[in-house]
Amino acid sequence: MTEMPKENKIQIISSFILAGADPTIPNNLQAFQLTDDPEIQILLFFTLVQDYLQFFDRQELCDFDFETREGKVCSHKLILENRIGKNLENLKLISIKKEKKELEIFLKWIYSGNLNFAEFPNSQNLIFKIGEEIGMSAKEIESKSNLVGLQKSFLDLYSQNESKNFKIIKKDESKGTEKSFLAHKEVLAARSGFFRGMFVSVQDESNQVTDLSMLSIKSMEIFLKFLYCNELDVHNIPKNLLQEIEEAMEFFQVSESPNLIQEKKSKQKKQLNTQKPQRKDEKSKGCSCF
Repeated sequence: MTEMPKENKIQIISSFILAGADPTIPNNLQAFQLTDDPEIQILLFFTLVQDYLQFFDRQELCDFDFETREGKVCSHKLILENRIGKNLENLKLISIKKEKKELEIFLKWIYSGNLNFAEFPNSQNLIFKIGEEIGMSAKEIESKSNLVGLQKSFLDLYSQNESKNFKIIKKDESKGTEKSFLAHKEVLAARSGFFRGMFVSVQDESNQVTDLSMLSIKSMEIFLKFLYCNELDVHNIPKNLLQEIEEAMEFFQVSESPNLIQEKKSKQKKQLNTQKPQRKDEKSKGCSCF
């Protein structure tokens, strides 16, 4: 049997998540010969999608409204422009002819990359249909779907410094220096309970904050990129930085990286192996007898 490309495997995993599959049970995926840990792949997609979908569902910090046949739906212009670009204006034009639920399903696809929603049968057909109506080809829809498409979109957004609208000032007391990091408020609010509380509960309208976490400047760079796409290259990041990032996830109230979960599982397994008690026959070998 020909080995399935990794990108296709990830897309197959993605299709299970919001179609009702249990993200903690990878049994349905065994037939696809996943070479990576399937549980980690599912968590990687699930936590990213969950954060961005909940950001849409909470209807917080919205700045772009659609009118449908049954009322208004609010959203976030930054995310819409990042995901569908010039087609946004066309979507606004046709929304008045759509049922509210239909538009919401298409917007949920924009936020999550997911094509299948349990609450709406044939959601995939609807997404492709609306996409075609606003000028998107089937190939373009596919390229922006599932984990691969979603991560690419938000990595692209991460590189767009000109549209970043929030500054995090990081001070290095030991060296007496400081560095400013730019980020998108919408991503911070979607991915971090700490920033969401700042922007929504406290209603802090300032566009900057001085970071009080214990993150080093280098760790902050890695951590911010993680917020956009949910991946950490745990094998190429020094252990001391990984520890800082793990602590930062707790401080900023961020879902833990599946890559770190995998690393922890691996460490725990090694520890268990080293702590296994020796059998009696092993203990007797090489002993001195009196």
